[in-house]
Formats: sequence, C-alpha cells, structure tokens
Amino acid sequence: MRETFFNGNDGSTGFELWKTDGTATGTVLVKDINPIGYSYPGDLLNLNGALIFSATTPSFGKELWTSDGTPGGTFLYEDIVPGTDSSFPQEVTASNNMLYFTTVDHEIWVKKSPLVARLTPKNPPITLPVSGGSFEFDVLIQNESGASVVFDYWTYARRSSGGETDPLQGSFSITLKPGAKFNNSLAQTVPSLDPDVFDYVLKV
Repeated sequence: MRETFFNGNDGSTGFELWKTDGTATGTVLVKDINPIGYSYPGDLLNLNGALIFSATTPSFGKELWTSDGTPGGTFLYEDIVPGTDSSFPQEVTASNNMLYFTTVDHEIWVKKSPLVARLTPKNPPITLPVSGGSFEFDVLIQNESGASVVFDYWTYARRSSGGETDPLQGSFSITLKPGAKFNNSLAQTVPSLDPDVFDYVLKV
C-alpha cells in the first residue's frame, strides 16, 4: 500500500514529519526532526522514490531534507547556507530526475546527485548509558549514474541541542562503477558524555 507524507502535530512532538497508509494504525510519526521545537516540514515532493522536503532545526536553520519513511533514513539533504543560517528553499519542483528550487538569495538551484547514500543503525532505537558504549550500523551507497564516481565518505555525530563532532569514521575513498553498490558495516564507540540525543550522519 502506498504511503502519504504530511506535516502533522500530535500535541506532543509539535509539527513534524508523519506518514499514513490510510489507516489509523498506519498513521505514524516518521521522525521528531527538531526535538526541542517544531521542524515544520513543507514543500514535500517525490524525487526518484525519495521524499524531499524543507525542515527547520537549531543546527541548520531551514534547509532541504530527505526521507525514505524511516527515522534512520530521514536526514539533511544539503546545508545550502552553512551553519545555523537558513537558505529558505522555496518553489521546490522535480523534473526529469532533477531538483529545482529557489533560496533566500533568489538563486535558482538545480540538484542531481549520482549517489544515493543511507546509514542504517542495527537494532534501533539505540540508547547508551552516560558512561558510554558502542553500537553498529550499516552503510549503503549506490551509484545511479552512467559513469564511474570517485568520492569520500565519513560519519559524524550531531547533537540535538546543536553542534557537531569531528568525523567519527573515515574519511574513506571509494570508486563505484555505473550502477554499483557499496555496503559496509561499522561499529561506533561512544565515550562517556553528558546526557543528550544524537543524530549520526553519513556524508559523501
């Protein structure tokens, strides 16, 4: 059954990304993108089977995000204006596998990435004690272009309260032939930290 994504508010998490298959039990929160406020998802559209939308967070401001309908598969698409400032993407449109939109500077952007990347934690949700611990996750990167692509990938952690760590895994240099996939399983050790909520992010 097909799913529909929407901006919903259950009175607890505020306005966040939800999905539904048309049933009560199939209507669920995808991810609380902004745990300390509202992310206000908007401009929702389908690009090659992936959801593209705008959302607001303390770390990145209002930028483009993407989702496959799972918490682990919902992440920042691109921080167009680096840091906490916003690009305010508007008029987001998809055509011929290309993404078109305007920004706060009234620039017209066209995005087409040959790579599809996904980081999936094993046995979520992951909860670690303040004393630290470790967890495992899988990395999947696919080259959807008609030419070989050379790239680096790495992971880092982002606090829900703002701020990022240095790369935790990588960077790793990879070459993918047309249509090829790269899979890797990694383990991440987390030292003792003040209590917080972290997003682990894959960058290519």
